Amino acid sequence: MPQIEAVRITNQIGLNFEFEYPEQFVLSYDNTLDLPGWDYFELGGLNLWRAPDARTKRLFDTQGYPLGWLLGEAVDGDGQYLSDPVTVPVSNVTENRSQAVEAWVEALAGRYAVILLNDNEPRLYQDPIGDFSVVWDRETGTVASSVLLALTRQLEWNEDFERQGVLDGQVHFSLGHTADSRIQRMLPNHYLDLTSWKLTRHWPRQDTDFAIDDTDLGKQVDAISERLTSIMRAFVTNTSCLLPISGGRDSRNLTGVLGPAAQSLVAGFAVKFHKMSRIDTEIGAAIAKRIDVPFLDLPNVKPTRPQRLRYFRNTGYADGGAPLKLLASHMALPPGNLVLRGNAMELLRANQWNNGTIWRDGEVNTAFGVRRLLIGKGTDAELAKYAPEYEAWADTIPENARKRQLDLAFCEHLLPNTLGIRHFGQTQSFFINPFSCRRLIHLAMQISPELRTEDHPNRLLLERNCAHLSDIPFEGEVATGAVIPDA
Repeated sequence: MPQIEAVRITNQIGLNFEFEYPEQFVLSYDNTLDLPGWDYFELGGLNLWRAPDARTKRLFDTQGYPLGWLLGEAVDGDGQYLSDPVTVPVSNVTENRSQAVEAWVEALAGRYAVILLNDNEPRLYQDPIGDFSVVWDRETGTVASSVLLALTRQLEWNEDFERQGVLDGQVHFSLGHTADSRIQRMLPNHYLDLTSWKLTRHWPRQDTDFAIDDTDLGKQVDAISERLTSIMRAFVTNTSCLLPISGGRDSRNLTGVLGPAAQSLVAGFAVKFHKMSRIDTEIGAAIAKRIDVPFLDLPNVKPTRPQRLRYFRNTGYADGGAPLKLLASHMALPPGNLVLRGNAMELLRANQWNNGTIWRDGEVNTAFGVRRLLIGKGTDAELAKYAPEYEAWADTIPENARKRQLDLAFCEHLLPNTLGIRHFGQTQSFFINPFSCRRLIHLAMQISPELRTEDHPNRLLLERNCAHLSDIPFEGEVATGAVIPDA
């Protein structure tokens, strides 16, 4: 019987495997795998193991026929929170049933993986920014949430990536690479065929429109506000949620769209770990007081050696450095909650673009694109090594989306290999980005990078949703002398 490497290591160091990898999963055609204490499901020859109490939703069509599973948390295209069991709006007489199910998946927002056996075509889909990590071993047909759970042998380090640089957070995996030379990471907006083990892009489509006039910015921001509001309120009113509240614009917008639903939050919080974060904490406390939400002022705590080692096991030895600085502080949060983050909202600022190096008129600057992946130090040697892989990925982008290539690289490479990897290392909470929604990403990408880099969309969102907080300054304003009001 093959043994999962995560199980072997956990047994070797004398820990209880059952509780070491919360919210994680293993999927295989081999039903002999032993994952002690985990929940087990079987459907259509596929075997799914989930950590105890992991967020798992069974999927059925309108006639009650099982379609598969949704792992994680999601809100549908109509703004409805998905709780178990989920009815997908298709039946056995639905025309183009597979495409209809795919369209339903594409409309979801949240942090999730969807395993489908629709029409005997087993596939796995993922959220649009890879927040729910997925890796697989093509040789054994094992799919999992992290590298050690996908292995039935010892890890073979991927020598393309300098080990200490990865553990220190100076080097990031990308372009489907992982710590193991034969384990691949799934790319968001592609589905994994669970028979051929091939990735196929499903979004954006050839007919996805990325051309709008800049004069339509107001309508575009209205649409973003409406969808973001529905997602945030669906999560907060149906699950227990924590919200980081700080002096930044993303945090302010997430807080603002909640409106009266903010009263359903368990708490807001911030962590003091350097001078600017102390200002963030003071602003966060003022905002929480204004909206009458409890606020947790978390101290900076250094992680212990066991905490660091567990983080690396749970993430597949990836993305050390900065995430570890906050690990122990985040472990002080009340357990079992969703933590709503604003990271993906950086698309509204076109954070991957700069005026000096943006390609224009469809001319692609591969060197700039590769360096934006933060694989290493951006050397010519790294460029020569990874440019062919980057260009092969870029070739999968439909012509209509080519001019937004940097935005897609941010969603499909940078975020999955930073946030998406580290989330499973935060074992106390379920971190999630409400902006992880193809509708929102599409709306943001339609806005010209020039308008986004000047922060016009964010300013309009703040005007629409945060007027009641307008007298509370932002972090940069406090740093230059602005005063935070008492309430």
